[in-house]
Amino acid sequence: MNAIQWNNRKPKICIPVMEETEDRILQQVETIRAMDIDLVEWRIDAFEQIKDLTRCIEIAKMIKERLDGLGLLITCRTKQEGGCLDYTDSFYKELYQRICKEQVADLIDLEYDRGKDVFDRLLPIARKNQIQVIASHHDFNKTPSKKEIMEKLNCMRQTEADIIKMACMPRSKEDVFVLMEATSTFKEHYPDIVLVTMSMGRQGMPSRILGEFMGSSLTFASVGTQSAPGQIDVDVMHILIDTLHKIQE
Repeated sequence: MNAIQWNNRKPKICIPVMEETEDRILQQVETIRAMDIDLVEWRIDAFEQIKDLTRCIEIAKMIKERLDGLGLLITCRTKQEGGCLDYTDSFYKELYQRICKEQVADLIDLEYDRGKDVFDRLLPIARKNQIQVIASHHDFNKTPSKKEIMEKLNCMRQTEADIIKMACMPRSKEDVFVLMEATSTFKEHYPDIVLVTMSMGRQGMPSRILGEFMGSSLTFASVGTQSAPGQIDVDVMHILIDTLHKIQE
């Protein structure tokens, strides 16, 4: 497995793949495999044959082979948190269990709100197979207060996932600053936690760029279809992040 290292201050860049068919998925992987990025996220919930677990594993293996050393994050995003479909708990667990046991990913994303049972079941399997786990939460309706964000992040920390991810929708510029301030404060309290946060939409774009300043370790950029509102083109993202990193040195 590709052991992703998180000790560099400069945020890593991840490109999502959200195509529906096998051919288009593999075409996009071929397009992005040579780019200067750190991770590829396969949004498996967009795959038209997602209910066929055997086919999902076969496609994941083909993606991993083509990435040739790049990290692969596999995410099954539920409709409630911006994904394509709703899934039963049993299907959700079985899908990720197969992904882990077949060792076709370097990281998986588990939604925090799916509940403690999901983490109790899947974390040990992921660890046994050397797969890192992201505990994630997405709020497409609002940005909570700084206190509420801090409380949510602390609850997510207690899952003992390797990475904590939180994304919120701003209703004002002030909301963007609230999320960024909460991220910075939480990182000061828990410097060893790998934290990923972002404010979504056009208003939230600064949060996707300023990860190094506020303590967010990963940002998502786009090539073609965006997996979330406000993602920035990967070439533009590189210029911005590299420039800010030089300023910090």
